[in-house]
Amino acid sequence: MDFTTWSNNYSSDTIMSHTTSFTNSPTIDNIYISISDDNATTSECVRLSLSSLKICSQRDTVMSQASRAWMEDVMYIGLLPLLAVVGVLTNVINCVVFNAQGLKDRVNMCLFCLCLADIVFLSTVSIRFMNKTLTYVIDKKWAREVWVTSLVRFRLVALPTSFALVSNFVSMVIAVERCVCVTWPLRAARLLKTKFLAAFIVVFSTLVIAGMQVVSFKYDIACAVFIGLEHLPPEVMVLPSQLYQDNQVLLDVLDTIIFSSLVPTFSLVVVAVATTITAVKLRQAGNWRQHASGGGGGERESKGKEGGANTGSGADVINRKEAVLTRMLVAMSCVYIACVSPRVLRSLCRLLVPGFRAWGSMCNLMIATESLETMFLGINSSLNFFLFYSMGSRYRATLRRLLTRRTDNAESAKPVTTISRAYSSE
Repeated sequence: MDFTTWSNNYSSDTIMSHTTSFTNSPTIDNIYISISDDNATTSECVRLSLSSLKICSQRDTVMSQASRAWMEDVMYIGLLPLLAVVGVLTNVINCVVFNAQGLKDRVNMCLFCLCLADIVFLSTVSIRFMNKTLTYVIDKKWAREVWVTSLVRFRLVALPTSFALVSNFVSMVIAVERCVCVTWPLRAARLLKTKFLAAFIVVFSTLVIAGMQVVSFKYDIACAVFIGLEHLPPEVMVLPSQLYQDNQVLLDVLDTIIFSSLVPTFSLVVVAVATTITAVKLRQAGNWRQHASGGGGGERESKGKEGGANTGSGADVINRKEAVLTRMLVAMSCVYIACVSPRVLRSLCRLLVPGFRAWGSMCNLMIATESLETMFLGINSSLNFFLFYSMGSRYRATLRRLLTRRTDNAESAKPVTTISRAYSSE
């Protein structure tokens, strides 16, 4: 969770070196009153140096500020709302379908949890960046001082990142589950119980959300005045909190290293490895099936030796259904890898490249890539419905059955009186 997103384009390090303690600042409830009062004093507000605190003060040789602003407008105002609407609606459909299929099945349960996480992520991230649209529709100052600061005040700033990480984790669980099923098909049912996976997902999600809520206390709201411009009314600003100043190392490690770098990188690596193994095993199984079918009755004989009672064409049908499901989930994992990789690369660049920071020589590029990262995460959360519908025959059948049932119920609810009245009149 980038500090530049919340701090009105000020660096946290330089802010803390130029500000007074927040203990002498007005309370949050009195900030708006003091600003609207013409007789309000600014002696208790945080004092900031305008010239020394502005980020992107160095010349960015990679991207100009105008290009950065254009890219943010395209992503946050043009593409993100569209992805949010499509993604929320399609994921609601996904939840209905998987619930109808039965959540006792571990794959349906995992996909149901993934869709729930994607719904919350798309909803919260669209709310988070709605201030970009409000800037054009209502007022720029209102969008910043009311919308953004309200998100900070009610500790909602970490929700998009929290549920993005939950979505990443559930995707990792699905990839590992398919890998185990393909590699050890006879042990998968014993190793991966539905209740165990559900408890695992709930515990991890709770830890991530709780940890990110702690990170959200890095920021606070205070009134601020600029040195040399004391005659102007004070502004409501998002600044480092007293908690952050007292525990800077701990919160930075929790935010920048653990949740922004290690967790998404670990999930991406595990998904990539598990998907590769699954694809290789699936290809080997397909080659074996072709070779066995070419031998005539050898296929049934080999199945009888390996599967016991599951011999003949029935076992072959089950294997083919499992293969279709696995191909669909492998495709979903490939989309995940493509969409989450930009986020991991950006996090690594922030850690390893000195200039790729809010006060570095690539400041505009760093901020612009955040919008690109958010868009890719939105794509990842919005595409699953189209994969499920195009590759999942059972998904299509369930969805059509639900739609047909609703249509039949609507038809049966209509009163049929025209024919009866005609006969009765005769």
